[in-house]
Amino acid sequence: MNLLIYAIDAMQPGGTLTVRTSRRQLTAHERDVGARQTDAFRVGQTVVLAEVEDDGSGIAEPDLARVFDPFFTTKPAGKGTGLGLAVCKSIISLHGGTLSVENRAQGGVRAQVLLRSIRSA
Repeated sequence: MNLLIYAIDAMQPGGTLTVRTSRRQLTAHERDVGARQTDAFRVGQTVVLAEVEDDGSGIAEPDLARVFDPFFTTKPAGKGTGLGLAVCKSIISLHGGTLSVENRAQGGVRAQVLLRSIRSA
């Protein structure tokens, strides 16, 4: 829910919010996919991908590295605590998944949640 709220907050009135889900088998080395002990996923695993995209102004490059830091916010005083994305990432991590955020080339932001599927593809 927080990912949807942040996407809506980032857009101008009348903006476009896109939510997609899919299930697929990992076939190539992607972010957090590999053979290292610290990688969250392995090639061949079946995962569920959920993406939330907005067409807002995006995140300033210096801020991208900090968006998951507790108490980091770009909102004005009294409009946020800076805990929402940190909590989202922690909850997803506790379920064995990953959360990533990136600016889209066409503007706006894409948040991706990757979780293990309980069924194979």
